[in-house]
Amino acid sequence: MCDEVKSLSSNDMLLAARTLQCLLDLANLAERQVRIDDNSGSTEGKNIVTTFEYLLSKGIAPQTIRQALLSQKTEFVFTAHPTQATRRTILNKHKNIVSLLSRRARKDISRRQVAAIDAELAREVRSVWRTKAIRSRKPTPMDEAKGGVSIIEDALWDAIPMHCRSLDESLKSIGAKSLPCDVCPSRVASWMGGDRDGNPFVTWQTTENVLALGRWRAAELIFKEVDVLLWDLSMNKASRQVTQLAKRYLDELKIHSQAEYFLGRANSNEPYRCVLAYIRFRLWQTKNYNEKYYTWLMAKEGESKVPRPQKPVNPPIYEDESEMINLLKLLHRSLHDCGDGLIADGRLQDLIRRIRCFGLHLLTLDVRQESERHAMAMSEITNHLGLGNFSEWDEQKRIEFCVKELKGRRPLVPWDFPASPETKEAGAKHPMRVAPLFETKQDLANAGENLRKLLSVDWYYKRIKGHQEVMLGYSDSAKDAGRFASVWGLYKSQESMCAVGREMRVRVTLFHGRGGTVGRGGGPQHLAILSQPPRSIRGKMRLTVQGEVITKDFGLSPIATRSLNCYAAAVVEATLMPAVAPKSSWRRVMEKLAVESCDYYRNVVYNTRGFNEFFGLSTPVREIGDLKIGSRPSRRSKAGGVTKLRAIPWVFGWTQTRFHLPVWLGVGNAMARVLEKKGSKERGALIEMYKSWPFFRSTISLVEMVLAKADPVISNWYVQELVPVSYAALAASLHSELAKTMAALKT
Repeated sequence: MCDEVKSLSSNDMLLAARTLQCLLDLANLAERQVRIDDNSGSTEGKNIVTTFEYLLSKGIAPQTIRQALLSQKTEFVFTAHPTQATRRTILNKHKNIVSLLSRRARKDISRRQVAAIDAELAREVRSVWRTKAIRSRKPTPMDEAKGGVSIIEDALWDAIPMHCRSLDESLKSIGAKSLPCDVCPSRVASWMGGDRDGNPFVTWQTTENVLALGRWRAAELIFKEVDVLLWDLSMNKASRQVTQLAKRYLDELKIHSQAEYFLGRANSNEPYRCVLAYIRFRLWQTKNYNEKYYTWLMAKEGESKVPRPQKPVNPPIYEDESEMINLLKLLHRSLHDCGDGLIADGRLQDLIRRIRCFGLHLLTLDVRQESERHAMAMSEITNHLGLGNFSEWDEQKRIEFCVKELKGRRPLVPWDFPASPETKEAGAKHPMRVAPLFETKQDLANAGENLRKLLSVDWYYKRIKGHQEVMLGYSDSAKDAGRFASVWGLYKSQESMCAVGREMRVRVTLFHGRGGTVGRGGGPQHLAILSQPPRSIRGKMRLTVQGEVITKDFGLSPIATRSLNCYAAAVVEATLMPAVAPKSSWRRVMEKLAVESCDYYRNVVYNTRGFNEFFGLSTPVREIGDLKIGSRPSRRSKAGGVTKLRAIPWVFGWTQTRFHLPVWLGVGNAMARVLEKKGSKERGALIEMYKSWPFFRSTISLVEMVLAKADPVISNWYVQELVPVSYAALAASLHSELAKTMAALKT
């Protein structure tokens, strides 16, 4: 086979690769359709009903389960790290193919209908084949943000109410009340357009544009829902409060000469329609203004002289969802009071929950920046004021200066401050929460103590009002220290920070910065959540959803619904039935595994002569960096070898050669050290850990899964074809270690 491939011309190789790509894509689409038609209710692990029944069997009351859901908040943060490699044009065609496959799988369709669907399928498949698979230019941060918005419009907008209905039905099945009409345990946020960490193309203008895009699309989506609700809520019996509001809003519509357009001639005696017509009128104003403002921003970036649109004031546009939600809840309560609860719990309730989840902004946008840039900005200010260089001060002096300035009333930055192009005043009107990031092995080891220092600053402690968010970096900790040291460092850092939070009466919400692959912290999320340290979740968590995982888990409404259900079930279970705490003997063994594996991993990756060159030669890491799949550069800087390389190309490079080195390197060596003495206490503890400790079992299971995908024949072929013979000893040593690791995990 290898000889046949080598004999092909470049064009034939490209054609063969494209053919295989299409075949694999179609196989994945067929599997996705099966997942949609499968009525198990979950993409992985337990579904909601099974989880609730399990909790009941452990003596947890239905009301306790409901209360856990009421206080639950799981936030999914979409990122472009890495960007979805497949073009949105092709993704839309894939979506159409899945829809056609689902229709074809129905048992109640005729032969003629099957033939028509087959013809449509043939057209879609041919359209995919005829469409260029690779982008002709790198996506901009704005392109990536539009991709995130499209996921909400195409899938999550419908999935959120379906998800909430699943929770309602599951609660009723165990004898509990359904959730209130305005409760949605899931939220959606994004880094796309706000993540400046190592991406010079994300500017303050990008962030402003993305926020404006979200407000426009949110207003458009809500407007369409209200438009349909006007047809649904045609009842003329309503509460006194709704009747009075209807009269008032009808008068306002008449003042603006909009009553007939937004309500119609014959509907003035239908109170719900009168209220909805007024909401629709203001939404119409809102979406039109938001669209014009977004268009103006984009034109301004191109130096166009389009005048800035004026914000309507009579009536004002919607800028805060609370006013609209309160009105819709009033209609919901009135319908229930008048005996029309069944109608209230339909489309109206769905809309309330959508607004609760997405607000009037569609996506909550995180703003990220590496700490060095903050220090550089502060240094510009202090140097200008003649106070010295902020970056050269020790930590205590920095804290004292910042607290003093934050307490003061005068502005820190003078009006004539000559800021560099990299340092701009944001002009934020409201304080933003601050979430520190711990990602290297050393960062994780010091996380608890550093959090204590932060919370000990009196001004800051009062400011956060009992809540602190902390982010954990899975990708970089794994690249820095290897698999065992990374997961154990993450586990211990969560324990220490949650302990500090409890001691200082601050609720710590952990933000898990996981990637899609195991080498970057990915894997089955239900298992991952149940493997967290005891009392570390408590109903609240944030997590990143990256690149192609967004499409895989949230790209279609039915699959997105199942993903949301899976997370909700896992968070409830982890909150009410926390994982077992590790015994002291387990901790000692895990500590030894982490130290042994880290030493071996770092010695190979950072201290072995020629390793950087071998990695660059034996994997397509350079080619991955050249691909037009993301706006962010693949390296933090040109120098530095593996150290400055981002975790994404580090993992992807080894994945392409089927070697998967970041996941297993050091694991086999550490396991062999523990297992070499038969009958030893450590060996017995290791077996007990696997049987009884979810954290350790999931860690080993994920490594085993990756090793099952590893193929030494393929990785060796890359070496033979691409690497000079001078690296043969290093290649043989690494392949020998892979074999030892496989053997150690089978023991």
